[in-house]
Amino acid sequence: MAPEVFATPLGLNPNLHLSTFSVRTGDRLVFFTDGLLEARDQAGRLFSVSEHLQTLRRPSLQSAIDELLDQVRAHPLPPWGRRRRPARRAHADRRRQRSR
Repeated sequence: MAPEVFATPLGLNPNLHLSTFSVRTGDRLVFFTDGLLEARDQAGRLFSVSEHLQTLRRPSLQSAIDELLDQVRAHPLPPWGRRRRPARRAHADRRRQRSR
């Protein structure tokens, strides 16, 4: 299933250099979204995956992922990164008022 024409995925540098690598039994590939890389703390510092590589080397894959998630959650959001959810009760009250 080779494409007829190579096209860079949206958001990637169009001067992308392709490379290959081998994966052996026991190797781990970790896929994550840019949300992990763009998580900022109170001082505006980005979460650094490279600082947490030792966590990903744990023998148990599940414990490695659980600990990484704990570390991301412990990386506090700056005030502008917090999202406030509307209270469900307030939302329900507004719906009731409109239906009257």
